[in-house]
Amino acid sequence: MSKSMAVITIRETGQTETGFNAVLVIDGSNYQITVSDPFAPSEEQELEWYFEQWLRRPILE
Repeated sequence: MSKSMAVITIRETGQTETGFNAVLVIDGSNYQITVSDPFAPSEEQELEWYFEQWLRRPILE
């Protein structure tokens, strides 16, 4: 017996000061959510270095 995969949709409904409100839909069930950036600016810089530099050339670092 084969099970089908769940369909997940995120639809933005409006902006907030720190992110946006959205509706998360999982197989037809709606959930109101708020999406925001979990990182401080200094953490963002560290992640930027990792994803934009190190992952491209990890052996050179």
